[in-house]
Amino acid sequence: MHPDDRLSGFINEARSGRHLPFPGQGKTYERFTGLRHAARDDGGIGRLVEAHEDALAILDEAGHPGAPGQALAVWASEGQHSLELRPASGGYQLWGEKRFCGGADVVDAALITVSTASGPQLVLAPLHSPEVHIDMTTWQTPAFQSAAVGTVTFSGLHLSHEAMVGGPGFYISRPGFWQGAVGVAAVWAGLTDALIASLERALPRTDQIGLARRGGIEANRWAIDAALRQAALAIDALPTSECERLALCCRHSVRVHSELIVRTLLHESGPAGLAFHPRAGTQVLELTMALGQSHGDRDLAALGERVGNDGRTD
Repeated sequence: MHPDDRLSGFINEARSGRHLPFPGQGKTYERFTGLRHAARDDGGIGRLVEAHEDALAILDEAGHPGAPGQALAVWASEGQHSLELRPASGGYQLWGEKRFCGGADVVDAALITVSTASGPQLVLAPLHSPEVHIDMTTWQTPAFQSAAVGTVTFSGLHLSHEAMVGGPGFYISRPGFWQGAVGVAAVWAGLTDALIASLERALPRTDQIGLARRGGIEANRWAIDAALRQAALAIDALPTSECERLALCCRHSVRVHSELIVRTLLHESGPAGLAFHPRAGTQVLELTMALGQSHGDRDLAALGERVGNDGRTD
């Protein structure tokens, strides 16, 4: 399927109103599997699907009517550039720049974090407006081209009071924040599946070392699936509980086992694996960038602090 057809398919599906099960409603593993399959089929589209589904879940959690029939994104990346909400007649004006905006020139609206003194405020911003300026030239990597990532500048976009989603701090304090973080790990798993499909045939099959490497890949893939399945069961059992510890454990497990798979695939397939497959090199780059969403040792430090505060290590 041509990338443009996949993008059109995503937009049409998003606008149809159909969606994956929301987390914590008994079908969370089905949700994670859907996100994983979307990323396996196309890394960029998988990221768009995850963001749209996360936006729907956030709006549902907030009890907000949302934007029915629209393709949505979540733009929560923070950096040196920040957004500002200025009071205006009937609401606010949105000013500033946001980077790493997936679906910038294709989605209809986005849930966007805006820094305030009381914590990040989530706003639902329409994007088809002359006060919204989209720059698609800033994304300089071949990775995730189908995700339409750009930099968006707002120059006084008017937002009503109803565009505020939850209060300051809602975005990071709700149970769904960490449930959504596990959904991101499901996307990592799908990207790993895609790379396996591209390079597994290049692995040697005729000696014990080659067979051991293939077995190792399968065992690591099983561990990824087990982590996502266990996380889904725990979320469904306690859907309103804060699950930072669970999410950090799951994300670490998926990241580590994905990295082991990549290392094995690249080592055993040799240069031919990347040289003669049209997508493998980009898939490696996409997976590497996606795993960069994990904060590595900082996440482990946060997990260690949680273990200490909980007073148990089981």
